[in-house]
Amino acid sequence: MKTLRKICDGIDCFFDWTACFCGLLLLLLIGLSLASVVGRMVSRPIFWADEAQRYLMIYMAFTGAGVLSARADHLMVDLLELFVPVKIRRYFYYLSDAVIIGAMFCFLGPSIRMVTKNLAVRSSAMQISMGYVYFCIPLGVVLIIIGTTKVLLAKMFFENEAEKEG
Repeated sequence: MKTLRKICDGIDCFFDWTACFCGLLLLLLIGLSLASVVGRMVSRPIFWADEAQRYLMIYMAFTGAGVLSARADHLMVDLLELFVPVKIRRYFYYLSDAVIIGAMFCFLGPSIRMVTKNLAVRSSAMQISMGYVYFCIPLGVVLIIIGTTKVLLAKMFFENEAEKEG
């Protein structure tokens, strides 16, 4: 149990750094937006700024999804919770986490194929490989798998452990 706890703590630490990375992307996005606006006002527009802003937002969304999954802060519809007895609710949460993990494994292969198919395609303004842009999809999928697996294991082992002690 201690080993699993250490692994979960390590994963939490990793996702704390990932959240900091998302914050850095947000600061870059704000700075680039400001520079773009000022550049347009002084007739010196940054021609690639809109494209870069779009890519920063995409990376923030996919890496942020992994962070939210690891913290169990993602949005979910919990309507069934109202109609299910408290003792059975826990199994619905296990099932929903397992379905998320399964769905992410289904998305992983096609997302990797999308990256490899678009490596030769260049973006219009920045002229970077679109494979780098699409790489955020399998990255986000892997982060969601890791985060959701950590949450599922924590629910299964640590909540039960707390109930036995309490």
